[in-house]
Amino acid sequence: LLVSLRNGVGVVAPAFGAMSDRVGHRRSAMLGLVVLGIGLLITGIASGLGLAAIGFILTGIGSAIFIPTLLAYVSDRVPFARRGRVTGVIEITWGLAGMIGVPIMGLIITAIGWRAPFILLGLAAFGGAGLMLLLEESREQYILREALKLAALRRNHSAIAFIATWFL
Repeated sequence: LLVSLRNGVGVVAPAFGAMSDRVGHRRSAMLGLVVLGIGLLITGIASGLGLAAIGFILTGIGSAIFIPTLLAYVSDRVPFARRGRVTGVIEITWGLAGMIGVPIMGLIITAIGWRAPFILLGLAAFGGAGLMLLLEESREQYILREALKLAALRRNHSAIAFIATWFL
């Protein structure tokens, strides 16, 4: 139920995408990582289901902010001809993180306890937010501002079809 709660928060991702285009992708990515880190730390210190649920909701919100913003940042900075390759590398890193990171977290749980991975990953999210300061802000963040409004999205049948397909 907690994982479903976290994943369900993803339906608000379009609102955060619009925010990212207004305030800048780097700043939004940093915010996403900070919210993710707070959620992970809350989950790691939770002594009951209620607090764990709050932590999982925050991790969902942090992910909903960070992941689309990361892809938008890459789209702004990488030439179109190389964008698919770079996006593929990002996807591979997430897969490798699962293949390598999950067994490592299992060892940490065995040695220290189930809370440790949440705390370690929360701290890593804060570290990632700090590393975002090393990146340049996207210069094209204000282009197509009108196209990013939700009313414009409703008129774009291709976008609606893509969102519906992804949802299903």
